[in-house]
Amino acid sequence: MKFIGLLFLCVITGTQPAAAIYSQFVIMTPDAGRAQADFQPWLYSDKKQPEIVTVVVPFHKGMKKYWLITASHALKDDQLDFRPLITASYKPIPKYITSIIPLSPPLDDLGQPQTAGFIIIKIRKDDLARHYIHHDFAVGVDDGGYYRTYNLSSYPIGKQFDGVRDRGMELSRAKRQDEVQKLKRNHEASIEFNKALREKQKRAQDATKQPAPDLQVSPDGGQSAKP
Repeated sequence: MKFIGLLFLCVITGTQPAAAIYSQFVIMTPDAGRAQADFQPWLYSDKKQPEIVTVVVPFHKGMKKYWLITASHALKDDQLDFRPLITASYKPIPKYITSIIPLSPPLDDLGQPQTAGFIIIKIRKDDLARHYIHHDFAVGVDDGGYYRTYNLSSYPIGKQFDGVRDRGMELSRAKRQDEVQKLKRNHEASIEFNKALREKQKRAQDATKQPAPDLQVSPDGGQSAKP
């Protein structure tokens, strides 16, 4: 597949078909709703390079991954569910899909994946309508929750990356990091609780165990326990 229109890609901070019991597809636009607020991207264009759009997408650490998908033309809403292209490798790729690129997670100063960060992509403004970001599992899952396709051309393009937007990014990062830490603490607490419960059950079982009586044969042929 020939890749068309992506000028520059930069990450700065960084089977089987799906059969989800609960799974809902969302097209990400400015009106996607409050449930998608932490996933909303920012788009802006530097006045020194007005032909280039910088796309900033909040990165959420987890099993879901991100892909940059390029089409030969702008797609309709009913063409934006790319899950079959990601999770079902046997399905033919439509001719209008020219590129599917997995996006790397943001990295820290040591080159390790961060718990929260931002993926930054630079795209020519004239080609923005042909580029989409898909956020989904790479393989089939039992319970998928939301999966998303970002319709990038539906977002307004700011003139520059201002301080208010920068502050919003930091708040978004802090919130996502806090959520990851809460999940980690809950997981560790669950492990400790189950460990303590098993030890308590074992002590209770040990306390109820009584040694078997040592029997001896009496002269009349009967049996009795030794004193």
